[in-house]
Amino acid sequence: MPINGLYNGSQSTYDYGDILVLICDDGYYAFSNADMKRTCVVKDTWKESDPTCQRIVCFQPSKMSNGRYNKSQSSYDFESVI
Repeated sequence: MPINGLYNGSQSTYDYGDILVLICDDGYYAFSNADMKRTCVVKDTWKESDPTCQRIVCFQPSKMSNGRYNKSQSSYDFESVI
């Protein structure tokens, strides 16, 4: 089971060639598209390694004309408001 995400399947067993797709939790993204799926190749054996869901981080926005942001950090978590 991936950390900060889950697979789209709910079966207890899978057949050869079945594919599960990673769904990351809110605030996380799949590290790369190649890491988003697992393919069943043999009973209880999956072709790809466990995918990784990375936390979404936003860095300080660029300067704006005629104003400024009230900011105190160098990075912010998903859905943070400055």
